[in-house]
Amino acid sequence: DTHIEDKHSIADEEEFYTPASENLIAFRKFLILFSLNRAKLRVKNERRQLSTQSVKDVISKRRRLECNLKKYSLNGTKVVDEKPVSEIRSSSNGEFIACGSWSGNLSIFKTSMEKAYVNKALEGTKISGLDWSADGRNIVVCTYDGKIAMYDTSSENTVDILHSNNARFAKIRYHPCNNVVGSTSFDKTWVLFDTEKKAVLLKQEGHANEVFSLVFNTDGSLACTGGLDSVALVWDLRSGKTIMSLQGHSKPIYSLDWAKNGYQLASGSGDGTIKIWDIRKKEKAETILAHNSLVSQVSFSRDGSDFLVSSGYDKKVNIFNGGNWIKEKTLEGHLDKVMSVDIVNSDIYSAGWDRSLNKWSF
Repeated sequence: DTHIEDKHSIADEEEFYTPASENLIAFRKFLILFSLNRAKLRVKNERRQLSTQSVKDVISKRRRLECNLKKYSLNGTKVVDEKPVSEIRSSSNGEFIACGSWSGNLSIFKTSMEKAYVNKALEGTKISGLDWSADGRNIVVCTYDGKIAMYDTSSENTVDILHSNNARFAKIRYHPCNNVVGSTSFDKTWVLFDTEKKAVLLKQEGHANEVFSLVFNTDGSLACTGGLDSVALVWDLRSGKTIMSLQGHSKPIYSLDWAKNGYQLASGSGDGTIKIWDIRKKEKAETILAHNSLVSQVSFSRDGSDFLVSSGYDKKVNIFNGGNWIKEKTLEGHLDKVMSVDIVNSDIYSAGWDRSLNKWSF
């Protein structure tokens, strides 16, 4: 009997796992040096910036930022499509805005608000998420009917279907290495996909419900996923382990964004709040009462100017000061739910159910 009990005890403690593929092992090994080099460069730049700024300079910069954030107003609007716009994303060079719609069309606008072209290759399905490659040559999208597809931005009428799934894909993001994407799925998993080899590197479980949002940190070592289970999980991509469970929202998490500094993470939820997590001390999350309804997207400024924008189903875009998380300005102009928001240089772009792309400037 003791022998049988020992066997049961061993079985209870045993960890079950799926061995990693050769491609995934190679990617994880590559990430060790890739993320380390990016982290070293980020820290070096931060130290240089700190050494060249006096306290007076910092105070002056914050006051100037606060003043500018209050000046934002509508600077242009364009009708994008005949159906709602699900997500917008800017190219890394700040010259173009990609708009994915529920008609399946991918519309490309110049940041001057002039329409460049419309690719209708996926017409008939719903684009749920999209992102640009770092070099601007490709745009990846994911769809309601479970497809991951890639557009060559030099072509206006073709698309390459990379992967198909039985469940809806919700959001998609390029990893900083530029040839791997992450996408979240309604089958309660998220995937890492190699766009060059056209192969799934990882299909990861961990959430209790559908997985909606995903973001990579700037170094490329970590990913964070947010689910309809109201939980955000932080993953170490080098080991494949969950290293943090961020809990505090009372409703699903629909958007995540990582600040340029590498340690601040914003989550937007159906409970109308945004939480700012410091992954160095997760128990110290700041809570922002952001919208009167669902927060559809959150986005940090990419140029280090230290502010955050959010879009919501209350038809509003809000701007928050990164120094104290005070709401500096509410932008009103959309006629329906705002689905997506992005920052390009000092301009803010938003889009949603009213099918329009709005540009806000100060």
